[in-house]
Amino acid sequence: MNKNFSAQDAFKVLTNYFNDNGIPYEEDNNILSSNGYLGDIVIQFKIFIDEETKCINFLSPIPITVEEDKKVIMSVAVNYLNASILEGRFKYVIQEGMIFFEHSNVFLNSNIANETIEKILKTSLNMLNIHIDKINKFNKGIIDLNKFVELIIKGE
Repeated sequence: MNKNFSAQDAFKVLTNYFNDNGIPYEEDNNILSSNGYLGDIVIQFKIFIDEETKCINFLSPIPITVEEDKKVIMSVAVNYLNASILEGRFKYVIQEGMIFFEHSNVFLNSNIANETIEKILKTSLNMLNIHIDKINKFNKGIIDLNKFVELIIKGE
C-alpha cells in the first residue's frame, strides 16, 4: 500500500487509462465525461475520484424519462433490480423521473490499477446493457411489474 497515493494521483491514472486506450473524454473539475455505446443507444457517463471517500466513481443517467403514471411504481421496480445485482446500483430520483447507474470502488491510499478502471467501465456498461431494455419496457407499459420481476429472477 502506498500511503502517499492521493486523489490527484488516482485521477492521473484515470486520465492515462483513457488516453492510452483512445477513449475520448472531456475533463471539467477533475471529472471525466465520455460516452459508451449499447447498440444504437449512446450512454453518457462521468467518472471521477472522490477525495473525501477515496473512491473512483462511475455515474450514468439512463436515457429514459419515467412516465408520470409510473413514477411511484418505478421505485419498487428499481429496488427489485438493485437487490439482484452485486456491483453498482441504480439510483432513482422520483421527482425528476430520472434513473442513474452508479458504481464505486474504494482505493484508500493504494494505487488504482488499470484493471480496476476497466472493470468499473465494463461492469457498469454491462449492467446498463442487461437492464436498460427491461426498464424501458416497464416504463412504457409493455411489461408489468410482475413480468419485470420475473425477467430479473430469470436473469434476462
